[in-house]
Amino acid sequence: MRKSLETLNDYILSLLLGIIEGLTEFLPVSSTAHLRIAEGIMGIDLGNGFWKMYSIVIQLGAILCLPIHFRKRIMDFLRTFPNGASGDRTVMDHPLFW
Repeated sequence: MRKSLETLNDYILSLLLGIIEGLTEFLPVSSTAHLRIAEGIMGIDLGNGFWKMYSIVIQLGAILCLPIHFRKRIMDFLRTFPNGASGDRTVMDHPLFW
């Protein structure tokens, strides 16, 4: 039997799911799976279009933080491609082609 949390306010539900996503993002298990587990435990239906889009957008923040965090390394890599930072690489032995 589904619990009565189906009537939970969307803002509170969004806050709870955001906390779950944030806390489990750094675990070596899919944070999407944690959202699905929360869906089952709380007895809510996250299958409609709104909550599917919510899951995509909430995970987009975690995906976009990587290029922002590593922007200096990415720019250094692109700036020195294909010769490498010390100039000892060629196109054939560059790490991009391994």
